[in-house]
Amino acid sequence: MAYSGRQVVTSVSFDVGPGESVAVVGPNGAGKSTLLGAVTGVLHPSAGRVWLGSHRVDCLSRREIARRIAVVPQGLSVGFGLTVGQMVMLGRTARLSTLGVPTRHDREAVEVAMEDTETSTLAGRPVSTLSGGEAQRVILAMALAQETPYLVMDEPTAHLDLGQQWRFMRRLMELRRDRGVGILASLHDLSLAGSSFDRVILLSEGRLVASGSPAEVLTDTSVSVAFGAPVMVTKSAAGVRVVPQPVSVTGSVEEMWRMEDFRL
Repeated sequence: MAYSGRQVVTSVSFDVGPGESVAVVGPNGAGKSTLLGAVTGVLHPSAGRVWLGSHRVDCLSRREIARRIAVVPQGLSVGFGLTVGQMVMLGRTARLSTLGVPTRHDREAVEVAMEDTETSTLAGRPVSTLSGGEAQRVILAMALAQETPYLVMDEPTAHLDLGQQWRFMRRLMELRRDRGVGILASLHDLSLAGSSFDRVILLSEGRLVASGSPAEVLTDTSVSVAFGAPVMVTKSAAGVRVVPQPVSVTGSVEEMWRMEDFRL
């Protein structure tokens, strides 16, 4: 992928199978969003090809792509005056009849998606009145309502609190198990990538640094080099956890902060 003659992503090759989850991680500017744009047909690679099953993505119409891939972008602008329920129904656009009238199944798909994302109580609210976290859950609901075999998500949990994040990831695992949905997501949260995804792709400066299981990719060395900061990686049966090493200015963290210094 190139912009104005500058190569943004170079020589990255991978696949996502049915029911498989793949996380794309890397520092800001590594090319994560660009890579997802190529996968979904929004951007066209200057070299190489993107395949969706037996079809080249650049040979499919937007409607055909929308029946196969549901996209959760970082942000989404919608028309003025839409309610939450109307916005989630937009996720069914590619599956509506030529008359554009929602069927019973369309309405049921929207209801289930809103239940899964805890947005049912927001159905009548104007989208313009939502908080950042509420808006993110509505975008997720719209994607789930598409009922596609693949989900492509750009920072899907960025505005979710801890409980919402956990429940959303549980729903993704259920979709993988029950419907064989394949998932590709770019993430900043390396611990989430290490605990909830089958494979991890690590990018840096548009190049593939490592690809494999979370334990293989998320190592002290690979993450520290890619992000330019020392980290601590711990591995257990629950997955891989990555945290930055404590920053010390005049001494260790323990010397700088003590429990007795805090008062409620």
